[in-house]
Amino acid sequence: MHRYGAHVLTSKFRELADPNFPNVREIAAESALCFVSSDEFLDVARPILHKTIYIGGFGVPNEAQPLDEPYRSMMRKGKKGVILVSLGTVVPSSKLTDQMREDFFKLFKHFSDYHFIWKIDEQDEKARKLAAGLKNIDLVRWIPQKDMLG
Repeated sequence: MHRYGAHVLTSKFRELADPNFPNVREIAAESALCFVSSDEFLDVARPILHKTIYIGGFGVPNEAQPLDEPYRSMMRKGKKGVILVSLGTVVPSSKLTDQMREDFFKLFKHFSDYHFIWKIDEQDEKARKLAAGLKNIDLVRWIPQKDMLG
């Protein structure tokens, strides 16, 4: 639990659930275990308590499924391979600055021997305009990430 966000969570719980909801920092401090939905080898290096248990990937199927179209065709493009670009749900592509978005497309143009699959959100019209005419990029709203990387 990050100390700077705890008060926000406590306020939300008190607003939506119960005005007497206990402080989230106190709950975390008194908890016997803390399950973290992250891979410890990919997480930011930081000190952790012995009661922290990483469960990254919990609930993700072990076996990748065969890709359906159009993803199967996308994965066959690119002379040197395919690069998957996904910022997840935490960073919607439409919220990127114009400069950041333009930098992505400069990179895509520079590495023309690779094919890029970029997961963008539905509202990102600027990305669609920048992608127009580029043959080495597919913009998609959803990707079967486990199957593509599996």
